[in-house]
Amino acid sequence: MKFMGPIILVENLERSRDFYERILKQKVLIDFGVTIGETMEIVIKHLYHQGLSIDEVVRKTAMPKAFVEETIQLLN
Repeated sequence: MKFMGPIILVENLERSRDFYERILKQKVLIDFGVTIGETMEIVIKHLYHQGLSIDEVVRKTAMPKAFVEETIQLLN
């Protein structure tokens, strides 16, 4: 598995977002409005429908091959 960056888990999304935007002056680049599991499904589906092979999707997402295959099968 390749490290792509940290995942910050929070209990109160609204409060955390306010802190990052108002206090730290950070900008939200993408707001999926869903959980990380759902986000990974969206990313996998997007990459696969762009024409990437399952192995390429596995490399880009650093997700286990079995998870990618199952996700693609469920989303088709």
